[in-house]
Amino acid sequence: LDLVLLGIIGRVMATASFSRVAVFLSLLRCAESVVETLEDESPKWVIFNMQVTTIIAIAMATLLIAVIVVMQFRTMEAKARFTLFICIPGIVVPLIAYSYEQERVMQTPYLSKTTGDQEFFLRSWTPILVFFNRFGATLFALVMLMYTGESMGRRAPLINYLMVAISNVVATLCQYVALKFITFQMQSIFKCSKIIWVMAWGYVMSGRKYDYITALVVTAGGVMFGLAGNIETNYDTELGVSSSWGILLMIGYLIADGLTSTMQEKIFRGYKLTHFNQMLYVNLLSSILAALLIAAKGSMVFDFVGFVRRHPECMYDIFLLVVSQITVYTST
Repeated sequence: LDLVLLGIIGRVMATASFSRVAVFLSLLRCAESVVETLEDESPKWVIFNMQVTTIIAIAMATLLIAVIVVMQFRTMEAKARFTLFICIPGIVVPLIAYSYEQERVMQTPYLSKTTGDQEFFLRSWTPILVFFNRFGATLFALVMLMYTGESMGRRAPLINYLMVAISNVVATLCQYVALKFITFQMQSIFKCSKIIWVMAWGYVMSGRKYDYITALVVTAGGVMFGLAGNIETNYDTELGVSSSWGILLMIGYLIADGLTSTMQEKIFRGYKLTHFNQMLYVNLLSSILAALLIAAKGSMVFDFVGFVRRHPECMYDIFLLVVSQITVYTST
């Protein structure tokens, strides 16, 4: 809950109050990690008191966020208030659905109705998942450009779109495959430190300066959570692979996704792109890159088709994953 609310307040405003709340919530994550670590070593009454204290602290942080939002809301114009009411559910609801479907597809085994056997979605099929995501977003952007009457012509050099597409595909692959090695909770905490990499790329590419203290504290909270909490998955345990691979993949995700955000912002400002124009070309090129990865290993398609025949509900999960991601992208 606190992570969802942190996401809301981060979308709505970027104020000093938000920075203090972010630091506070990262420290709460450390406290929750300590509780989890000591569960098997301390008396029950001690654990109960620690858990109650942590819950009260999270409730206070939630109340603080609500107060900040209300204060900001009162200073807004009527049109801005209406937009806020539409955009917050438009971001949070599909983001929750997107998060759930990621975990469902990548970590939860599918049960065969005939044999009763459990079967996982293989990590080698991840390029297919990326292709569905990006191709769906391409079709949506095309429809929206036709609906709004905007020009479909390129407004920036093709190499700019391609660079964003490459970093975006790399980030998405790392994000999905990492869920085979670490828990979704750990991945969410890792994403909180994305701000560090966005700042780093912003400084390298544009010479911009930021408030690094907040970013470092939030990142430190995520690191402490990972060191203290349980980060292994059922898939990880059954195959006997190391969760260290998941951490390395998430580092790769953060670097690539931070670069994606920085390049997107630079292209927007430099060439005055519209939202759907960039969405069309970046996702079209991303679809092509994902298709090339799939073609490099042709047997992947046949294996995936066989899996879908045995577990047709997988396509339903993938469809929801694509729709929720498109909705999140459009709302932001």
